[in-house]
Amino acid sequence: MRWVRPLDPAVADGPGDIGGKAHGLITLRRLGLPVPPGFVVTTGACRAFRRLGRLPDGLEAEVRTALAALDNAEAAPAPETPNATTNEHIAGSRSGVGSTEAPRRVLSADRVRALLNEQIEERIVEAGRYEAHGRHDAARRLRLEADALRPYV
Repeated sequence: MRWVRPLDPAVADGPGDIGGKAHGLITLRRLGLPVPPGFVVTTGACRAFRRLGRLPDGLEAEVRTALAALDNAEAAPAPETPNATTNEHIAGSRSGVGSTEAPRRVLSADRVRALLNEQIEERIVEAGRYEAHGRHDAARRLRLEADALRPYV
């Protein structure tokens, strides 16, 4: 028995089999609305768990497979394979381990300082809002976070 279903428009199961939320997400996908890739554990698996007092046989393997499929679906596309004249052992080659890593964004010292100042200011403003609502513990925590960031500016 299959315990896991993808959130895919091709899935024909109804809300009794996959739950109302999953059925709603599939319906949104059918309508062409953006729904992130995902999967659902069926209501049958939940019933089996309640009946058996443990995970039904095969559920863990199906969840692992579904997670791996999500990882593959969200992976960055590999760059084109190098031509025959490129040596695969040359540093910086675009094949093999790490070839799908996105280039890192380079920030100047001024930009880092500006980001830190924005974060400090945001925490101070929100602390004031928390104070106004009587959430003194949360306000104190935000002020401590701002104080912790200040030495890095």
